[in-house]
Amino acid sequence: MAHGAASQANVSPSQVGGLEIVLPNIEQQRRIASILSTYDDLIENNTRRIAILEEMARRIYEEWFVHFRFPLHEQVKMVESEFGVIPEGWKITSLGEAFNIVLGGTPSRNKSEYWDQGTIPWINSGKVNDLRITTPSEYITDLGLKKSAAKLMPAATTVIAITGATLGQVSYLCTEMSANQSVVGVFDASGKYSEYIYRLIQNRIMAIIQHASGGAQQHINKEIVNDVVLVLPPDDVLSLFNNTALPIGELINTLLHKNANLRTTRDLLLPKLVSGELDVSEIAA
Repeated sequence: MAHGAASQANVSPSQVGGLEIVLPNIEQQRRIASILSTYDDLIENNTRRIAILEEMARRIYEEWFVHFRFPLHEQVKMVESEFGVIPEGWKITSLGEAFNIVLGGTPSRNKSEYWDQGTIPWINSGKVNDLRITTPSEYITDLGLKKSAAKLMPAATTVIAITGATLGQVSYLCTEMSANQSVVGVFDASGKYSEYIYRLIQNRIMAIIQHASGGAQQHINKEIVNDVVLVLPPDDVLSLFNNTALPIGELINTLLHKNANLRTTRDLLLPKLVSGELDVSEIAA
């Protein structure tokens, strides 16, 4: 029984140590471990595949758009520019000029009507730690969206954490979402530059955060992201890149969804296996 002051009940270590629990016998434990290990092995294998695919996509981007060794590059004249030597016909621009850039916002926590039974996905900057964002932190209501600085960002938006412990993290929205004020989103209305933008910002993020300001709480602002200079490829090169990069991105998304489903199934199975609700006697230990 818990004891202590009226406002602070507690349980002593001896009380915890005296609790009786029912454990499966050793053979059942081995069978349960075998089942759970199967799920863990599948998750680990998918995670390795994701890492390999990510590395492939990054290297393709660097080869094509940093070193300018894209297909048939030998047939393209290199010309001097303010950005250095670039392929003829490529356009020097900035993220802000070429694409849409939005800063998120947070509806007032004092207004329950902005949050209760919300249906609009909303993320905080912590979610930008995810490789690709498939689920929101919370949901807000239509009213919360209208009455705050939060803005909807389409699927395939690249998001950047701009302050705090997550400063400089880069991720990719797999579905339409909104975000808080510690997140900047970059997207192309046509969608054709989505994978290019994601790989560009991944490649340039260290240079971007060198412009961070502030003392103990370093941050970058929307204007710093706006001003990032880039060399935009022509449509034919972009189309070739998408033919390679988009299938890689889609496979990464598929594997991430598979891992999420595997973890959910594993976590649902565990209490049923331990309690004996699911019979494991016929499974090899």
